[in-house]
Amino acid sequence: MGYFGVDGQQKKYKIKLMNEDQSRIDERAEQLVESHALLLEELLALRKKHGFSQDLVGERMGISQPAVASFESHDSNPTLSSIRRYALAIGARIEHKVIDDLEIIAKAETGIRQAEQWLVMPRQQTSYKLVASRMTVHAQ
Repeated sequence: MGYFGVDGQQKKYKIKLMNEDQSRIDERAEQLVESHALLLEELLALRKKHGFSQDLVGERMGISQPAVASFESHDSNPTLSSIRRYALAIGARIEHKVIDDLEIIAKAETGIRQAEQWLVMPRQQTSYKLVASRMTVHAQ
């Protein structure tokens, strides 16, 4: 059982049917939390850069200034819908990117296995000879 930090709290999570090392799962969970926090920080910074007040953003979103303040607090956990409305209110766009970690891990493990096989294979001796500005390789 691992822990997934959300809103400054540690919440337990359970991953079933995954043949993956717990440390990798923990690392991915931490990266998800960090990317969420960074998104909210960037949106807040953009609001301030444009000089928009919380009142103005609230008016554009159809919510109160205290609700905007709550959205911007470090312990908030806004929905994607709220994040999109906030971005629209401050004149921003958001791009989402989904990364298939399991595919990346599988490819890396395949590459490692291939490298290990190459290391244990009997290798031919190879000689290199430069002939008239081109290199030729001769296996012996």
